[in-house]
Amino acid sequence: MKYILLSSLFLSGCLGSKSSLMFEERLSKTPPPQTLEVSEFEALKTAVLVPHCIGCHAGMEEESKVKEFITAGSPDESVLFLMVKDGSMPKGKPPLNSEELEKVRLYIESLKVK
Repeated sequence: MKYILLSSLFLSGCLGSKSSLMFEERLSKTPPPQTLEVSEFEALKTAVLVPHCIGCHAGMEEESKVKEFITAGSPDESVLFLMVKDGSMPKGKPPLNSEELEKVRLYIESLKVK
């Protein structure tokens, strides 16, 4: 307890009001850390489209092309989801696993808000 009291007295005496203000001023000028947001499409592209689709369907790199096979907000009405869900796509390859199917479903559902 003594050490905490002595430390706080020492720091308050050393810093003074001018030093303290300079420190606060520097803090206020520090920009907030940048956060990198990954869009639903980028997540879908990375997890599903690149490894399973783009090799045969080059246009699927673009969101506008993918949306041609989607009913926004309705996975069960979307050609893309139905074909990967029943395993008819990707053709000649193993079907998508449950995590990949979920990414497709979430992407399609996210479109209803936009």
